[in-house]
Amino acid sequence: MYLKISQILILIYLTQFINAQDNFLVKSDNFEISEEEFKVRFELTPKVKTGSDINEEKTNFLLTLAAEKLWVSEILANGNYNKENLEQYLMNIERFYVRDAYFKDQIADKIVITNEEIQKEMEYYRSIFYFNFLYSDNKSEIDSLYSELNKGISIDSLLTNRDESQEQLSPVQVEYSQMNIGMEEKLFSLNINEFTKPIEVDNDWVIYQLRDKKSKGLSNQEFNDAYQKSSSRLREKKTKALYEIFIKEFYKDKKGRAEEKEFKLLVNKLTEVIQKKKDKTDEEKIILYYEDILRINEDIEYSILEKPLLFVGEKEISLKEFIHYLAFKNFEIEKSNLANLPFVLNNYIRKFIELEFLYLEAKVKGYDKLPAVQKELEFWRDNYLAQLYKNEITDSVKTDFEKNQNLNNDLVTEVKIVEAVTDDLESVNKILASIDSGNDFEITLKELNINLKTPQFNSDEYIPLVRTGSYKELISEMNIGEVIGPLNVSSGYSIIKLLDRREIKSDSLSQLLREQNLFNEMENVLEEKTAKLAVKNNIKFNFDSLNKVRVTDVRMIVYRKFGFGGVLNAVPFINQFYEWKTIYDNIKELSL
Repeated sequence: MYLKISQILILIYLTQFINAQDNFLVKSDNFEISEEEFKVRFELTPKVKTGSDINEEKTNFLLTLAAEKLWVSEILANGNYNKENLEQYLMNIERFYVRDAYFKDQIADKIVITNEEIQKEMEYYRSIFYFNFLYSDNKSEIDSLYSELNKGISIDSLLTNRDESQEQLSPVQVEYSQMNIGMEEKLFSLNINEFTKPIEVDNDWVIYQLRDKKSKGLSNQEFNDAYQKSSSRLREKKTKALYEIFIKEFYKDKKGRAEEKEFKLLVNKLTEVIQKKKDKTDEEKIILYYEDILRINEDIEYSILEKPLLFVGEKEISLKEFIHYLAFKNFEIEKSNLANLPFVLNNYIRKFIELEFLYLEAKVKGYDKLPAVQKELEFWRDNYLAQLYKNEITDSVKTDFEKNQNLNNDLVTEVKIVEAVTDDLESVNKILASIDSGNDFEITLKELNINLKTPQFNSDEYIPLVRTGSYKELISEMNIGEVIGPLNVSSGYSIIKLLDRREIKSDSLSQLLREQNLFNEMENVLEEKTAKLAVKNNIKFNFDSLNKVRVTDVRMIVYRKFGFGGVLNAVPFINQFYEWKTIYDNIKELSL
């Protein structure tokens, strides 16, 4: 068994500035695909392990990318899409990239690290620290203990008969990067037998005393690793410090507010949607997704949607715009906390206002006009429009699909799947790291202390392949025993394992067979239409140049972590779609 996508999750900070290239891999009447665009999309898109050589994989991906561009050209030409929804979607994407560019200019690019600072950081890395601690959930008690320490009473005496003494029969060992940066700074700078002031930790209080410090030897490889990790950790510390200074200064004169009438209206509409969804899920957490929240727009008069809900300084944010923001973010609330819905919504509003001040200031400074930001937005725009076109075609096929055939002689594919679903990236890492170490998927899920969501599929049952939804294309390419993930799903991230596959007679399964045939028909129609669009657009490929493009072929799913907050896929995800090229070649050959 192996992972089709590696467990490595890369968080990319800051905008990648993409340089325009003159050497194009695809040219047509309406679009071009440069080497640089191909390289970025190829390397940052998670790919299924197929056994193909790298040139074949590059070719298939280029054809997939070309199909996306062809669909975009067609839907832009016919104008058959909701322009307002596209505008709101792109605005929410733009907020990430524009704030990120502002962060880069104001904070990240101002970080300077000297060799002396790295050496000091490496000293922390090479050290093992030993601490005793005093703990209390009462501020008065911890202050009294601190006073006793200052009088010269030893921590050993104070620990006598205290509950926390059982956790430190010998001093607690701590090594580099095991604590958060703020705590690490306080503790590692202590001298032997020096103690901290009371430190608040999760509403409790702790006093630490450094009892001993030992150095550990490093091999040459360990030394190089230590240098890299120390440099990275030091940059993280400096970034955090500069960020805190910047934020304190930035927000000192900023004011935002919400309109009470529109706020109450939104609370009422959210309550209606939540009540309808509450009884349909066993999950404690209720999540309103894109479609759930956008239904609110349909229940509110347009004139009211245009009214301001928020004021970010002098900038008005309409009720409609904020509803689109909530739809983009997804709205989450615990069932047990429904009575506090206004408070939960207020937290969303407060966070939005904080980030919107940064976005508006970044726009004033022109970061939204940067070529790299515009190129990133083009990726997301194309992906959004391409999906709309694909949906339009598949919906049309559904409407027209009325085949009469002898069902009893056909077979239906069924699969058995085990699935893990979580909204926590750290949990994803734990699961995949365990599997990559050779542990069984099902045993891993039982042994790891991870809070998983209810999976879509029951591992005890066979289900028709056509009813695996967005998974069906990936599952159809998997071998039994293979694992794939993490996959982005509405409730977070999914990791699936194919347990078994079988073909069964279609007796009494005529509806399933129709669904399977419908899926095949959708693929056939989309391939044919894509091939014809390629002819219509006079598409030309430069496969010689493509074979010379050097790429990093690492199996991973890549996320981008943005300055000032937020995480997205590094690039929009796109399913492989390249079989249309055979039809295209046949059309071209017949036209000769």
